[in-house]
Amino acid sequence: MRTPILLFGISSNDGRLSVTAGYFIDKAAAAGSQIVVSSISMAEIVYLLEKNRLPTDAYVDLKAALEDPDHVFKEAPFTAEPLKPENCPDCSWQLTVASSPPAPSRDSR
Repeated sequence: MRTPILLFGISSNDGRLSVTAGYFIDKAAAAGSQIVVSSISMAEIVYLLEKNRLPTDAYVDLKAALEDPDHVFKEAPFTAEPLKPENCPDCSWQLTVASSPPAPSRDSR
């Protein structure tokens, strides 16, 4: 889910959420489903708060939503699980990285 949709979806008085996005969020909530919030969205929100591009209420609202076990938005865990070869059989770049020799370090001189 894109960060603006997340923020507009949490804020109950923000009229910037599109009808389609609102419908999707409402339908997921009514079905008891969860919409996961990626770590990159969380980092983007922190960045925007630090640059004073978001009101502090955005953080307060997001924090409350993520701490509410019944809220439709849930924080996605940040793990390396998707990078494991068994989870990504078409990721040929993994073979290149795995078979590359280690980069030389200054300690090895």
